[in-house]
Amino acid sequence: MTKKILFTGGGTGGHVSPNIAISQGLQKRYPEAQFHYVGKKGKSEESMIPKAWKSLFDAGRAKLSFVSTTSGSVKKPSVLFQLGLGFVQACALLLTQRPDMIIATGGYVSAPILIAGGVLKKCKLIRSKIMLHEANAELGKMNRIAIRFADRVAYSFPGTQLPAEKSRFVGYPVREHIVSSVGVRTEVDKRAARETLGLPQDAKVIFAFGGSQGARTINRGIVESLPMLLEDPDVIVILGTGKQNSTVYSGKNDVKELFEKVSPQLPTDARERFIQLEFIDNMGQYYAATDLVVCRGGAGSLVEICANGLPSICIPKVGAGDHQAVNGRVLERLGATRVIFESKDPLRPANDPQNVERIDATVFAREALDLLRNPELMKEMGAIAATQYDVATTDKCADLVQYLMGDSADEPELREEPELPEETILGKGLLGIIVYVRGLRNSNSLTDEERRMVFYKIDNAAAANNFVDPARACRLIGWGRFSERRQILEQFALDGSKSPFTRRDAFVGIRLLEEIDASVVSVCLKGFNDAYFETVNEAAYALFALLNRERINLPESFQDRINQHGQDIFQAAQKLVSSKEFDIRMNGLALLALTCSKLSEVEPLLKQNYFHPSWQVRKKIVECFALLIERGVIERERVREILTYEFLQTSNGFAVEFQLKSEIKKVFNTTPPSHT
Repeated sequence: MTKKILFTGGGTGGHVSPNIAISQGLQKRYPEAQFHYVGKKGKSEESMIPKAWKSLFDAGRAKLSFVSTTSGSVKKPSVLFQLGLGFVQACALLLTQRPDMIIATGGYVSAPILIAGGVLKKCKLIRSKIMLHEANAELGKMNRIAIRFADRVAYSFPGTQLPAEKSRFVGYPVREHIVSSVGVRTEVDKRAARETLGLPQDAKVIFAFGGSQGARTINRGIVESLPMLLEDPDVIVILGTGKQNSTVYSGKNDVKELFEKVSPQLPTDARERFIQLEFIDNMGQYYAATDLVVCRGGAGSLVEICANGLPSICIPKVGAGDHQAVNGRVLERLGATRVIFESKDPLRPANDPQNVERIDATVFAREALDLLRNPELMKEMGAIAATQYDVATTDKCADLVQYLMGDSADEPELREEPELPEETILGKGLLGIIVYVRGLRNSNSLTDEERRMVFYKIDNAAAANNFVDPARACRLIGWGRFSERRQILEQFALDGSKSPFTRRDAFVGIRLLEEIDASVVSVCLKGFNDAYFETVNEAAYALFALLNRERINLPESFQDRINQHGQDIFQAAQKLVSSKEFDIRMNGLALLALTCSKLSEVEPLLKQNYFHPSWQVRKKIVECFALLIERGVIERERVREILTYEFLQTSNGFAVEFQLKSEIKKVFNTTPPSHT
């Protein structure tokens, strides 16, 4: 009986390529099978599948169908409508075709088929087996949902978090024309490829690319680094710029314009040693001719590099989640690649269209030249990379499919998964990182690599154009005491274009950072004028906490600061004690107690609040008295008189013991003064 095998997944070449590779393995086992690909019209699969399956189409054994689907939030009616329509179309297609096997590589394009397949299987309307293939080290959203429908989940990178009973480590299947049969290029391959491409045999070749549409960060990073790279007369740079007809980004035009800007800094033969390619069909030849690859962190690109045994520099794309960053880090921790993170400038407006992700060209050029000048290290990196690709990966995927379809009695033995330490930063949300960093605050035991990952997360979160991420970035800077990012806190604290929550949390970060100087004092005082009351409160609290900490730990420095700024702080705090917001009033009182030089300066302002309706304000006055006693501004007996005859000691509620009286007892370490 002829087998029917259906593939789905697309939108980008990274989802289509592994399906093509798996199909190549299955064609050898099922020479009469019918192959069906379901994708989205206008996406990569529409052009890639007819080329890859040309012989199957010619033999009448292949179909390409499209269903309605889209990415985005299901809360949007338009998204919900398209997915609903796609679900109906997918149900009709599956009930008509009744495939023996559904193979999906994830992405929103696979959603209709996977959801429809799961529902129809549960209703026992079809008997199709479902295998997911997860290309990335971090599980994609669609595959995370579809796990419940799948019979098996094959995955590419060690350490991917999946249910043990369904998951199988197979690696990433690579298309046959990308790699030689032995899996790693040889010196013979290199010489032949260079001769074909017209490259000098003794050149140091950098091959950089960012996919069919091009990668702006890679394009610009490469061109901006050319003055440094091409100083070495043996260096040749090949750059895949991407197609010119892209409506989003024209890599070819962008590279052309930027090259003209840097050309005065380049050697006279720069145009011969900088080769620009709009699109690359013969990737295998360029891999074979290359010494060092520069690419994104997509699973397909990285595994192709491993399959060719090449050293690389990985520049992961920032996006939803950390998929590419985690992919790159897996290989970096093994020693196969170097990762350079892109980021926007967090100090520029988030909605500035010119503020796009970029890399430091100097850092990139230094990294690339260091590797090119160390052939033994590159050889070692390439050898490690080669160990991460099994030339039999495609066959093992086919073996697993064969077993699921009942054509093999025993489940195949697959690759042994190498063990890696858990990634503590990447793949986690900002709140999870804050919890982790907060737990290490006192021990200060973050490794250098962890700090590097945290800065990557901070910079991109701070540059995000939303309410939540920049605010959380500010708290993360504070909890980690990351002085290197203090400028973000000071700028965000006073930036009226930021959300009030971000300005508030910038002052939280300033307080947690525990650094004080004239700049911090100035920022906090300006924060007193913010329109949002929580920002004002946090600015006052931060200034008090930092000054009081300095008073305790560095009394001489504190006195110098009071001599320099005390009058400004005192005057600003006087305005706070008349605030309607009781917490602002409390922090204003605390600042007065901390900065006054004699009792007469602060006593009238304290006295105004002895009968304040909020017991918490009166509790703060008790704390202020304790501070004044400690500073020698007031005598303990005078405070006892005030609390006995002039001060309301009760607090709200029906507790047996008032909280305010408990605070007085705690502060004075004695029974609260009595009115009797």
